[in-house]
Amino acid sequence: MTKRPIASALLLALACALTLQAACSSSKPRQTERVAITPRAIPEALRGTIGSLAQSNAGEPMVVSGFGLVVGLNGTGGGLLDERIAATMEREMQLKGVGAASDVEGTSLEDPLLRRPKSPAELLRDKNVAVVMVQAVLPRGAPANYPFDVYIQAMNATSLEGGRLWSTDLRLGPATVFGAIQTRLVGQARGEVFINPFEDPAESSEGTMRTVGRVLAGGRVTEPMAIRLDLDVPSHSRARQIAHVVNSRFPEPASDREPAARGRDDSVVQLHVPQSYEDRPNEFLKIVEHLPVEQNFPQELSRRYVATLIDTPEMNDDMTWCLVALGDPALPFVRELYENSDTRVRMAALRAGTLLGDVRAAPPLLDMAKYSEASVRNDAISLLGELDGGPTIDEGLRAMLDSPSLTTRTAAYESLARRAERAEYSRLLAIEAQRPASSGMARTPEELRVIAKHVIPARTLQGIRRVTIPGKFVLDWAPFGDPLVYVTQQGTPRIVLFGRDLEIIRPLLASAWSDRLMIVADSASESPRLRYEDYRTGQVFVDTVTSSLPQLIIRLAKDPEPEDDTPGLGMSYSEVVGALYAIYDAGAMRASFATETDRLMAELVEAARTGRVLERPETSADQTKNDDNAAVDASYLKAERARRPEVVPLEPKEPKK
Repeated sequence: MTKRPIASALLLALACALTLQAACSSSKPRQTERVAITPRAIPEALRGTIGSLAQSNAGEPMVVSGFGLVVGLNGTGGGLLDERIAATMEREMQLKGVGAASDVEGTSLEDPLLRRPKSPAELLRDKNVAVVMVQAVLPRGAPANYPFDVYIQAMNATSLEGGRLWSTDLRLGPATVFGAIQTRLVGQARGEVFINPFEDPAESSEGTMRTVGRVLAGGRVTEPMAIRLDLDVPSHSRARQIAHVVNSRFPEPASDREPAARGRDDSVVQLHVPQSYEDRPNEFLKIVEHLPVEQNFPQELSRRYVATLIDTPEMNDDMTWCLVALGDPALPFVRELYENSDTRVRMAALRAGTLLGDVRAAPPLLDMAKYSEASVRNDAISLLGELDGGPTIDEGLRAMLDSPSLTTRTAAYESLARRAERAEYSRLLAIEAQRPASSGMARTPEELRVIAKHVIPARTLQGIRRVTIPGKFVLDWAPFGDPLVYVTQQGTPRIVLFGRDLEIIRPLLASAWSDRLMIVADSASESPRLRYEDYRTGQVFVDTVTSSLPQLIIRLAKDPEPEDDTPGLGMSYSEVVGALYAIYDAGAMRASFATETDRLMAELVEAARTGRVLERPETSADQTKNDDNAAVDASYLKAERARRPEVVPLEPKEPKK
């Protein structure tokens, strides 16, 4: 036998063996990896809502931060800096052209002796400049241009008084130095620094230290985070259905760039905050989460939600949003609860009715605002500010401006101010509609809305008069009740004057800032004399001033103009408040003080404790990974609409002798 037949036989046998093995292997079932999906615990009443079928990555707070520069100090900056922070700031300033600019004459960027632009290193050593850490908390659903307060802390200064924050980039997570991983850019911040002036600056409490402060409404979202609904179980049909339900509840106006919802794939629905909800994105997200996917029987759903609310009052928040999500079909069922004996049920129904624009909610809300306990009373007052009912609401709220309770007075003012803004906007729209088209002076509704927020004429139904010091703050006057000065420390800077007797008590001697500001009157008949040294320019202003508190505030704040018979002093919001406090501290006003307590720091601490930092994605895969790890527990934060100003009163003082 030759070798070739033997080799052929061996090859044939090997092939048969391999074929038999393959056949045996194919007879075994294929082992596939199965991923167990753990169902979420959903209350029975919420099943079938979008929130029971998908989870949103939006609505939780995010910490954003960065390092920035505060300029315009009074020789209190320019201290030693950590080398890494100094290197970071020098690099950032170089990228922004600091040190190479030519048009810097008379600014903080110019070396006054050498008449040339300062280098970044020289600017960091300038005694009128400080490096600060800037932090803020904002909801992940915040759309572009969403305004927010920022908290700043000096890194190399003994005081930030009188300073102004230069434009500062804010990124997700803690502030990082050069060389560290740069997280996503979210927003920018700039504006005048506000420092709490109500206590002794020498005290060590965090709220009154001169090395910390706030820029009220100084932040703006520039790169909004995408808002997403992640389906628990992927399904193209379910994603399309959810997008359809959201778009039906929020029809796309002509001014919006895209619909409220768009299915991205079988697992994700992209959300877009409608223009009408841009100032309250959390409300939009709450409604979306509580929208029922099947909407064929809204009356039956309304009955179910109302029955759940009555049987389980502790679910009042969820049931409120479920009813609001249904829209007008829920109103007949909501109205049945306006007189319910259970306060929780009644307030939930009235809140739902208010959010749905039901003017029938006004009478029971007025009753609760007058006769309920403090917490319920203030909730009712705030809801009245959202209704577009008639003058009965305005009359009821004006009466509350006389209340001995500071929280009631300030809550009533806040509601009346919102109503006055809407009334002025409607008036301006009516005037614009009568303007001839050929006049060439047409203003857009958005321009009219801005005007209505800045100027409210006297003798309105709401009783609120408003003037705005451009670029600084709003001055409101509510001539009701005992004299009171109410100063905001969050959002749009505002000084609010209550009462009619708003004259400076004379004789007086009031001073502030180591006597840089002095107000003196030797007798009750003498006009007050004011001396003020502007540390920015070194100019000293001496003149008699009015004893009217509103007029004095305007004069302190408005910028000086060469041809003005009564030139302003150009003080910042913080400086004006400090001057008012000096007058109050001298016992020279009959008014008491009330200020919002500062909640920004508490929010920062809580958001930092619960949040996770997103790294800047380099690829789409990185983006998906980051988004999947972006959850932040923020149940402690309520919607912006639900926030109430907490006030701390400082009672009138006896005149100092």
